[in-house]
Amino acid sequence: GPPRNPYAYGEFGPLFSTDTIVRFTHFGAFGNGTALPAGSAGRLFALDPLHNLVTNTQLVPRGPSFETRDGEPALRSDDVACRPVFITAAPDGSLCIADMYEYYIAHGQHYQNQIDPTTGRIYRLRGRDAKLETDTDLSGKTPAELVALLSHPNVWHRRTAVRLLGERKDPGIGTQLRKLVGSDDAVAALHALWALHQAEGLDEATAVAALASPHPAVRSWTVRLLGDEWGIHRNLGVGRHAAAQGRSPVGLLPPRLFAAVLDRAKTDDDIEVLCQIAASARRLDPPQAFPLVIALLERDRVAADEWVPQMCWWVFEANIPGADEAIIELFQRPESWRSTAVRGHILPRIVRRYAVEGKQQGLLLCAKLFRAAPSPDQTRPLMEGFEEAFRGRPMAGLPAELVAAIEAA
Repeated sequence: GPPRNPYAYGEFGPLFSTDTIVRFTHFGAFGNGTALPAGSAGRLFALDPLHNLVTNTQLVPRGPSFETRDGEPALRSDDVACRPVFITAAPDGSLCIADMYEYYIAHGQHYQNQIDPTTGRIYRLRGRDAKLETDTDLSGKTPAELVALLSHPNVWHRRTAVRLLGERKDPGIGTQLRKLVGSDDAVAALHALWALHQAEGLDEATAVAALASPHPAVRSWTVRLLGDEWGIHRNLGVGRHAAAQGRSPVGLLPPRLFAAVLDRAKTDDDIEVLCQIAASARRLDPPQAFPLVIALLERDRVAADEWVPQMCWWVFEANIPGADEAIIELFQRPESWRSTAVRGHILPRIVRRYAVEGKQQGLLLCAKLFRAAPSPDQTRPLMEGFEEAFRGRPMAGLPAELVAAIEAA
């Protein structure tokens, strides 16, 4: 259905695919185990219980997202009761698949206890000649041995090592992890970042260095973790998470960290990193959020992207009406209008948001934006947003100040 937020003014549709989609997949796991068939690395094995199969899907990059391309199913059954409902990476390098094995898949039968709880099955998906991992009890590993596992070729070993390091919080482990974050090995560096975040947290020096990492995933995850730690958790019932962690001020990164993230917004060439900056900016307060999105929108890569400009709009939307004065002040500076993405994607939505309720306060804010336009040509997108706000209803009761601003444009 449509977005629940009436001011979203845009939404992200389903994933693009090169195939005709005749399936509904509700869960999946990536084929990053050492015991899977050759060519499985990075592929998505997703579950389609309605059609009794497990897909084998290739991910094709598309901007900061991807599109899918289905191959021959990894598992297909002619038994209509075969219902794969869970799949996960196994310690031995294979994938484990839970089959509910039930003829009825509808909720009604479940609520009425019309299912047999004794018929479930578990399958192992592996390469026919692949060797299974045998060193799968990591509970007795030393901290140094767990750190070494962060570059293990089997994903289960890496993830389990991250979890154990985070749980144990061994004294002095941070030194080893910080060194590994700077590794030339992208996989080891990313897992070391995750482990360090759980074990000790990210200190400023490590975070700044990680933001300059040669590995896009490390840079992107550093931005995300900083937003999680210092930002505001909106619409989740958590509120100002950073306050609970004893961080102050809440909703603002420390100056050194903000400067490093802003530099990434201006210079990073990876669209996934730029997308994450837009996502994390929504968790920050306007003094930092707005400069970040303006810097992003001035990038050609962002302006041409299918998703990031919309995410930048949601940063502004999240701060209306609370930061109306800051928004007007921002766009009273001519340099804020330089970007075609700002003029074409952001400003029309801001005017539409202020005008759509028909309240005098919002309409007067529209007047200020019309007057702030550096040139008459740049008021056209404002008028487009204004007209969209009044689609299907008369423009009655407009304040004289707004009428004068529009006429002068």
